[in-house]
Amino acid sequence: MSLNSESLIQVSNLSKEYKNGVKALKNLNFSIFKGITALVGPNGAGKTTFLKILIGFLRPSFGKCKVLNLDSWKDSLEIRGFLRYLPDGTIFPDNLTVETYVEIIRNLVSYSLNNKIPINLDLSLDQKIGTLSSGMIKKLGLYLTLIGNPTLVLLDEPTANLDPMARRKFFGLIQDLHKEKGISFIISSHVFSDLEKICEHVIAINEGKITFQGSFSELMENFTTNEFEIYSNNPKKWIEICRNIPEIENIENFGNTINITTKKTISSRYFIEIFEKYDVNKELDFEILRKKQSYDALFLD
Repeated sequence: MSLNSESLIQVSNLSKEYKNGVKALKNLNFSIFKGITALVGPNGAGKTTFLKILIGFLRPSFGKCKVLNLDSWKDSLEIRGFLRYLPDGTIFPDNLTVETYVEIIRNLVSYSLNNKIPINLDLSLDQKIGTLSSGMIKKLGLYLTLIGNPTLVLLDEPTANLDPMARRKFFGLIQDLHKEKGISFIISSHVFSDLEKICEHVIAINEGKITFQGSFSELMENFTTNEFEIYSNNPKKWIEICRNIPEIENIENFGNTINITTKKTISSRYFIEIFEKYDVNKELDFEILRKKQSYDALFLD
């Protein structure tokens, strides 16, 4: 059951078969509610196909997909008034400044919409896009999806090729946008540990079928272990911190990697909250992953 009872998306018997015979989605039935939802699965599972159906880029072969009670195909133009989509690998023109490109996108958005950006993302407007770092490019993509104050934003692999620190900052922006502006997000990714830190709900897809849907706490009870890896540019600092966490049973250090075993199953989110108390200035780069995951069970029938 969702943490929020207000449904944004209703999927009923949804299937998609391409002309080459590939069955990308197979009779899906589920709902997505307000909040931040993770859409997980291996490459080729059907995640991107589903997102493209939501925005009206693809027509379902069978079944229905409704976004705020609007048909994703028949009412796609109306849906795009409040829904935004940032595809994986979006390419921006290198020779334009951020400000010029933002103005181009603003002019493409209907004048009936409020074009004010709902949050300050600290972008350098006079800088040419081709000189931006990977993290700033991702931030620009997010910035552009916010034009028109959308209700729902779809993000497909939004942090691909970013280092752990950049991913933390990006997902921190997502959390702020949801908490302060009420914007809902569906985030497609195969980096499960990132999504666990911010998402309330998770939907797992494999070979076009739903293999799990529910909260992360439900997922914790069924699919996780108590062994983690911490990658850090300052492992000695984090070893000192880990020694003061009573839930930790064993600590091993291999270069910049720290292997830890907890006395019971604990979420990555728990560790992030503890570590961020010590890293007040956000100066230390670290990433937490499960060392031995049983998440593979998500991708099996």
